[in-house]
Amino acid sequence: ILSDYLAHGGLLSAQLIGQGMVRRGRGTMIFTDGTSLTRPRAWDVNYVAGKSVYKRVVDSLADEFGSRGVHVTHVILEGPVNDDDAHQEVGPTLAPVDVANAYWDIHIQDRSEWTHSLTLRPGKP
Repeated sequence: ILSDYLAHGGLLSAQLIGQGMVRRGRGTMIFTDGTSLTRPRAWDVNYVAGKSVYKRVVDSLADEFGSRGVHVTHVILEGPVNDDDAHQEVGPTLAPVDVANAYWDIHIQDRSEWTHSLTLRPGKP
């Protein structure tokens, strides 16, 4: 049931916002996931299974919408997004401005070289 919920949410979102993008022949949809997709824990098995289905839905959406001029991509944030003050409490973090810049770079990519999947990891301090 969880996999249906997660996959259905992504699909509905794309259908709703994608219609206007398709009419314009351009646009960007960025679907974001966290660390559990690539580094699952035993107690996350149901959630990870659902997110795996969600990722496949995003891949299918990229195929469907890409041919209509809409860039669909999947971004995995493998770490917390925080400011410098939180760094000491949780370890290395992703800076909000760096995440925003990565998303903007995806949005402005030339159609001849679209990114369909990106993983952002915090660097070592």
